[in-house]
Amino acid sequence: MPEKTLFTSDFKTVNKLPANLSWENEPENWNLSGNGLKIHPKGKTDFWQRTHYGMRNDNGHFLKIARTENKFNLTTRVRYRGRNEFDQAGLMVRITPQNWIKTSVEFQPDAPDKLSVVVTNLGYSDWSCQDLTNPYDEIILRIRAERPDFIIEYRLPGSPDNWTLIRIAHLHTDHSDIPIQAGLYCCSPGDEGFQAEFDYLEICQIT
Repeated sequence: MPEKTLFTSDFKTVNKLPANLSWENEPENWNLSGNGLKIHPKGKTDFWQRTHYGMRNDNGHFLKIARTENKFNLTTRVRYRGRNEFDQAGLMVRITPQNWIKTSVEFQPDAPDKLSVVVTNLGYSDWSCQDLTNPYDEIILRIRAERPDFIIEYRLPGSPDNWTLIRIAHLHTDHSDIPIQAGLYCCSPGDEGFQAEFDYLEICQIT
């Protein structure tokens, strides 16, 4: 599909965040350098609502921009250095604390990492995952919005320039007349020590 760039930030070449990006739960430890946007998430941070575990966590770190387009691609490239189980970094689209989607690699200390998608509708989270054997410790993630539906895809840096489908999902309360928050996120449900580095954030309109 033809694309028109709506927003792009190359974190390797800037020394401050663009003014139209803002934090939800800004991390205490983050910086911009020649290696991109480096984030050390605070411990005991997560995005999850109710399902199975009963917990309600909404204190992960989310760098976001509001979008009103019905069709767009949200893309990032992230390097991850996990330390504790479920350390994660990736992309997020969000309407409210009860309605959102996140996709990431979740670190597993003694097993393959998990390629993960969490879809939260009406305050209940739905988790899908698959093993990911990745020699690069980095990944390129994309959420393709065709609101209120979302196509979540990935590719590895050493792979050809084509995308692999992870999941197709629906947000029940998404309406084309309200803005949606789109951006990158990371969190550490366990202890601190995780490091994530994002190369860029790009949003392109699908025309």
